[in-house]
Amino acid sequence: MVDYAKLVQEIERIAGSSALLPPEMCPSYAVEGKVPQVVVFPETVEQIAEILSLANREGATVIPRGGGTKLHWGGIPRQVDIVLGLERMNQILEHEPADLTVTMQAGTRIQALQDRLGEKGQFVPLDPPFPQEATIGGTIATNASGPKRLLYGTVRDFLLGVKVVHADGRISRAGGKVVKNVAGYDLNKLYVGSYGTLGVLVEMTLKLLPRPETERLFFATFPDLASAVRVASQIFQSELRPSAIELLNSRAGALLCQELGISITSGPLILVGIDDVALAAERQYTQMQRYCMAEDSVEIISLSEEKQRRLWNIVRSFSRIVREREAEALICRINVVPSRVGDLFQKAEELEGSTGLPVALLAHFGNGVVFL
Repeated sequence: MVDYAKLVQEIERIAGSSALLPPEMCPSYAVEGKVPQVVVFPETVEQIAEILSLANREGATVIPRGGGTKLHWGGIPRQVDIVLGLERMNQILEHEPADLTVTMQAGTRIQALQDRLGEKGQFVPLDPPFPQEATIGGTIATNASGPKRLLYGTVRDFLLGVKVVHADGRISRAGGKVVKNVAGYDLNKLYVGSYGTLGVLVEMTLKLLPRPETERLFFATFPDLASAVRVASQIFQSELRPSAIELLNSRAGALLCQELGISITSGPLILVGIDDVALAAERQYTQMQRYCMAEDSVEIISLSEEKQRRLWNIVRSFSRIVREREAEALICRINVVPSRVGDLFQKAEELEGSTGLPVALLAHFGNGVVFL
């Protein structure tokens, strides 16, 4: 049995009383309904190492927490003794614009990082859900990604190095801080998608890209699912280089438009991101228009830059929006090969027709990731 009084006392000694959340507020940090005995916000790597060493000796469970946006992912914990909040570990430690690298602490928010890098015309090519809340540590630990992984890939493609605190308090490093790094095994990739089971990520180095000159959105609605799938497939299989291809059925499209505050013709829709130099972006956009002209009753929608930004945030946060509108909704993430996305949509809509259950579908079409 864990002696919780002793545990809290020792954690307070390590991190200070200001690092502890008042007990009456701990329920707000519950994980899958399990309320932690203590919530602590360390400010240094050494404090994290001491807390983990203590928990290891006392047999207490530890749940690392960044922005808390993905705590419902992965397995349900047996018990929750300590929630280790990394919110105060949010410093950008090194940014080398000439080398296109950045090193930061795990609690750095994705949007705050992008804003800082944007001052130098650079960005981290990651677009996980809820970027204002999500942290870089949580994004790596859950291997979270968004619609633009089609062009840019996932976090493992840009992770150069990590510093990790293990369950017994040992601190280790993997990888390095430069792009051309051949020092030992590529262990840093092992931590991508590890959900905190191999240790607590505390620092990481990522490689960067220059911001694209132009970011455009191609937005079209279709009279039926088959025509939307045909155009999405043509774009995916063409020589074009879209950053994202999103396919939504009629119900999901209606929800997106409600959130965005626009009124359009009801029907399935596709959203295509174009990140390129201006001339190339215009050529890609024109080619997509040609694909649509071969179909009947296609409507191409133009949005302001502000609405385009909001639209992509809605797409990234789609599952949360569904949950907020319908608390009893069952949300599934399904992976299929891209060529079968249309078949999955068709079967799901047939299920809606036979059962009467409303089905909203959104797919990262080029990756075969479908949210139902």
